[in-house]
Amino acid sequence: MPAPMYAQIQTNTQDIINLKAQGGKDWGSFATKADLDTFGIPDGAAVRDEAKVRNDETQGDASTLYVIRDIGGTLTWTFDLVINYLPPTIATTTTLGLVKGSNVDGQQLVEVDGTMSTMGWDTLKQRVTNVETNKQNKITAFDDCLLVASLPASPVARTLYLIPE
Repeated sequence: MPAPMYAQIQTNTQDIINLKAQGGKDWGSFATKADLDTFGIPDGAAVRDEAKVRNDETQGDASTLYVIRDIGGTLTWTFDLVINYLPPTIATTTTLGLVKGSNVDGQQLVEVDGTMSTMGWDTLKQRVTNVETNKQNKITAFDDCLLVASLPASPVARTLYLIPE
């Protein structure tokens, strides 16, 4: 293992130890607040440890988060917040949200790398290039015809430019 990688692992390990010492351990999920109360404050618990309650009867059966706080020298589970699970919505012209890709020409396709492409764009671009090229070829051919038509009808001109008699 390269020395810089080993040094980074050592640094990360120390950072993890420091974070654990700050508290914030997740003690799991409980069906009700009464179940959390029955569980109590476990050995090894610290300030900022947390637990989730799926159907908190004290908060209208909402999903909630409780955090351990030191109140007057006693560790206590205290209500912290209601956990709102808002499913993502489909984007509109006025609302941010998820965009669904499509394989239909002219619509957006989500690529493997997360970027988006317009379906059929390469084909359309090639068709426009072909039209432009054909247009230029026809202009050149027309200009050649004008040049030939302006030449005198001599045997030399007929031979050089294949002008019919």
